[in-house]
Amino acid sequence: MTQLEKINFHIISHTHWDREWYLPFEVFRLELVKLIDNLLEILEQDSSFIFHLDGQTIILQDYLEIKPHKKEQIKKFVKSGNLLIGPWYVLSDQFLTSGESTIRNFLYGIRDAKNFGGVMYIGYCPDQFGQISQLPQILNGFNIKSAIIGRGIQDSIAEHNWFGLNGDSVLAIALTHWYNNAQRLPDKEKLHNYLDKIYTMQSPTSRSGNIFLMNGCDHLFAQKDLKENLKGTSGNQKWQIGETSLPEAIKSILESPNKTNFPIYYGELRDDNNRYILAGTLSSRVYLKLINYSLETKLEKIIEPLSVFCAISKKIKYQYEEIKYAWELLMENHAHDSICGCSTDEVHKEMETRFLKVNQVTEKIKENLISDLHHCDEPAMINNKQYLQAINLTNYNRIDVIETELEFPMGPAAEHPSASPTINKPEIKNIVLKHEGKIIQSKILENTQTFKMIRSKNEVPLLRAIQKIKILFAADVKPFSACSYEIEENERDGETARRRDGEEHCFENENYKLRVNNNGTLSVVLKENNFKFENIHFLSIEEDVGDEYNFVANEKVKTTYLKDYNWNIKVIEENDFRKVFLLATDNISALDINIEIICTYNSNRIDFKTKINNRCKNKRIRLHFPTNLHTNYLNADTALGVLQRARPPVTWTNYAYSQPLYNWIDHSNETNGLAFFGSGLADYELYEDGNGFALTLIRAVGKLSTVKSHSLIETPEAQCNREINFSYAIFPHKGIWEEADIQKEQLIYQTPIITNHSDLLLNTKNLITLSNKLLVSILKRAEDNDNLYILRVFNPYNKKFNNCRLKFNFPYKKITLLNLNEDGMIKEFSNEVEFEAKPHQILTFGIEI
Repeated sequence: MTQLEKINFHIISHTHWDREWYLPFEVFRLELVKLIDNLLEILEQDSSFIFHLDGQTIILQDYLEIKPHKKEQIKKFVKSGNLLIGPWYVLSDQFLTSGESTIRNFLYGIRDAKNFGGVMYIGYCPDQFGQISQLPQILNGFNIKSAIIGRGIQDSIAEHNWFGLNGDSVLAIALTHWYNNAQRLPDKEKLHNYLDKIYTMQSPTSRSGNIFLMNGCDHLFAQKDLKENLKGTSGNQKWQIGETSLPEAIKSILESPNKTNFPIYYGELRDDNNRYILAGTLSSRVYLKLINYSLETKLEKIIEPLSVFCAISKKIKYQYEEIKYAWELLMENHAHDSICGCSTDEVHKEMETRFLKVNQVTEKIKENLISDLHHCDEPAMINNKQYLQAINLTNYNRIDVIETELEFPMGPAAEHPSASPTINKPEIKNIVLKHEGKIIQSKILENTQTFKMIRSKNEVPLLRAIQKIKILFAADVKPFSACSYEIEENERDGETARRRDGEEHCFENENYKLRVNNNGTLSVVLKENNFKFENIHFLSIEEDVGDEYNFVANEKVKTTYLKDYNWNIKVIEENDFRKVFLLATDNISALDINIEIICTYNSNRIDFKTKINNRCKNKRIRLHFPTNLHTNYLNADTALGVLQRARPPVTWTNYAYSQPLYNWIDHSNETNGLAFFGSGLADYELYEDGNGFALTLIRAVGKLSTVKSHSLIETPEAQCNREINFSYAIFPHKGIWEEADIQKEQLIYQTPIITNHSDLLLNTKNLITLSNKLLVSILKRAEDNDNLYILRVFNPYNKKFNNCRLKFNFPYKKITLLNLNEDGMIKEFSNEVEFEAKPHQILTFGIEI
């Protein structure tokens, strides 16, 4: 665009509303109440005024909790088009939340907006710290064809054709001069000079001849005198101006004859000159990332599919309202300044309370579901036998070693709350598990007697004596199936564990040999080709003089490597199922570290449970894997896809090396590879020489920001001086990630088999059968239909699969292919569902019952 061509200035009145950030939620909420009260006054006085409420509907809920009587007034202005809302529920960070969280965000935001009278169908992303590669496909799934991008595109051009991994595209408009480039328009005497300056600076950025004048900024009220200042001003030979809405302004760009000449972007948007995407937030307050990942996993991989499983197999009512409440509460913590860990200590304390609430709700939902599977209501099936139910909620056959706990009552509940319970049953010395008459290998780990509070709908809480037996056993469960193992009590003492032959600090199974070295590192040999990963898995500590947004190394202080220290190494468990090593060091003055390494004989994966009691300040603690694979890229899963990442380009200046991890990364060449499953760790760096990678465990800092306006805000709790527990795994393998089925192995790691000690014999085989190359993203009830279940799958590969099959082994009325919003049918199938899965395609199936 040359400066000689005429520019259309579109005034976009808005506010960007961070619910919590440098002030806590309730303080900002009271300011929000004043903002919306003021806005409603303006709208009542001026029927042509248009205001954008930041693309997220949750702030209307925040307002109406204090002023519920204003709802009809708000609905009036939404219906008239004066107040634009949605499509998000909350402006979330996209890299620190799952793909399903992003989809749920739109599902709830669009429905909220419709309840108020209208939806702004624009992918409004003014301040998220980068954009995920599958967002164009997700937006298309909600019939959204454009996006407003604040961060991630830094080529100084506004309009782009942005393509997702699967080839879907949207118009992406970069806010090249931020979302306050016209923060407050001056009075009419100064307005022309003001706009001429904007024209000079910004007209070169536009290829379509349209520039958005973003009139507003963080927490700013609507400009009340905007219309007065614009009187008599329509333009000159260089520009013309008018107040408009984002949809109307975007329409002008879409109608531009230059549309096909807009620059093209592919995949994720993470341009990062001058630390613009604030990559240090991937590791700020890591404890928030860990609990969020745990709760997302619980909802997506356990609660929702288990609810569908119970509804289909046992006709148990799906707890839709309770699950929706848990999701909404969780998504309150997904706002970019919240989950990114870049707010005040007070904000993040409240986040931890919300996380606790989500955990309470999900645990109760799970308890209700398990309770419904615990007893049989059919008298013909009651046979005084006890069973251990194992439920597989993945589309893969599972042959897993499972640790679970059984509970045996030792007598009736006490007669009243002050009474001690009676014990009238003998202690169980041993148990035997059987399936279809065959004994299943098992091992007792713990056998204790204790008391339990018994609650019911008809009696106050009472005590009962119970015996708890923790066991290991080998389960073999088909995809989307339940398998019951009969429990036989045995009064004889159980056999002692049989140790495997071999060196104390070594382990070997069919895939690999492992040695725990004296310096705490590991050496792992792939047996198939004798490739060796040497001295992997060690910690480093380095000075961090940055803030919650960015890691800044102190170049004057040398990095400490804990492989240079002595470690105490011992074997704490060894039996026919697994071997567990414990590594500990107490000679680091500000760190206590305990690392459990769990090696299972029937698994190629190595699991870790690392506990760090951190007293360090202004430090970054990282975990290192020098792989010696000589590749300058690695593969990483992202929301509903897999992509390849190299280190950032050398042309970038002052950028962060950190890159986002969600479920897994895999560093491999054509011959060998090492995958890492993070369980909530979100920050990795590929070594400059391509011979390994590092993961950030803890980043301890004491300031919210070094930017002058916020530099006075100290955040001592961002030092993470607390005990933090990490669970993660590595998967050494032969070949590239596709050949090693990394996405399958990670999903199995992420999704535990559900166990339940019950008097109900439950054997349900293959309720759903799906082609193994596809990944199940979600199985849930539809948002607007009690009798419709949603199965969403995606193809993680950059290749098309023909003749994919999906089969449901339960009664249903019809199967349809839907859009992501669940309201548009793409295709209806007959009994056998056969389809093709294009590269990186997301497919949503509706099962009407």
